[in-house]
Amino acid sequence: MLIIADSGSTKTDWMLVDDQNNSHHIQTSGLNPYYLTVDEIVKTLFEQALLTSIADKKNILYFYGAGCLFDDKREIISQAFHHFFSNTKVFIETDLVGAAHALCGNNSGIVCILGTGANSCFFDGKKIFQPHPSLGYILGDEGSGVFIGKQILASFLNNEMPEELRTIFQSKYNYSTEYIMNRVYHEPQANRFLASFSVFAKENINHSFILKTVYESIQSFFVYHVLPYPEHNSQPINFVGSIAYEFSEIIKEIGSRLNLEIGKIIQKPIESLTEFHLSDQNN
Repeated sequence: MLIIADSGSTKTDWMLVDDQNNSHHIQTSGLNPYYLTVDEIVKTLFEQALLTSIADKKNILYFYGAGCLFDDKREIISQAFHHFFSNTKVFIETDLVGAAHALCGNNSGIVCILGTGANSCFFDGKKIFQPHPSLGYILGDEGSGVFIGKQILASFLNNEMPEELRTIFQSKYNYSTEYIMNRVYHEPQANRFLASFSVFAKENINHSFILKTVYESIQSFFVYHVLPYPEHNSQPINFVGSIAYEFSEIIKEIGSRLNLEIGKIIQKPIESLTEFHLSDQNN
């Protein structure tokens, strides 16, 4: 069985392909080793019946995950998988490598992830080059769901949000300040909680206040994660992720204003990743 997994901080998409090239798509929660222990990852895997059913079979697994840049974090994923899969050859790469394969195949380009988190790299067709690693949702992640969610939430708590939007926000969430502060500072996976408020931005994007917030957030992504690459004027800028997909028109507008070539914008890389690996197997 060929298993391909693309994992962000919120969700993991899995594609299981058998010897007859029949494929099955399933989903689990995100498996970011910055936020989960080995035991928590194993528990998540056991909750998915289809994965459990093939755990002792002979498989090849390609895992592309957020938080897998450094060896100690990759080791967390490796230990969890080797505990769960008893007869599987496992390859672990960053989600950026997965995005590069999905967006560029074997061609070059700048690769951007805009989902719960944010990241970018230059891909030369074989390897990725990333002078500055992602700083995560506390110090970075400009343009991401977390970043946008933080702007939305802060504007509400600071009474900067226009009254008509405040009414909609309160009706949708009905969270007390105490509850919000506890979720952000004292409970796990604060990044997912903050990113959940990006849904409010999607639902109210036609309001000028929200549009300005999202536009400036994504513009800051270009400033910190696209323009520093010397290749930004000569290579297509490709995007993957829920935020990129939902706000693709804003990305295109900013790209046009900066005289950049915007390439592919896709929501999820899993299908393109599957095609990449199947093609690689056949060559």
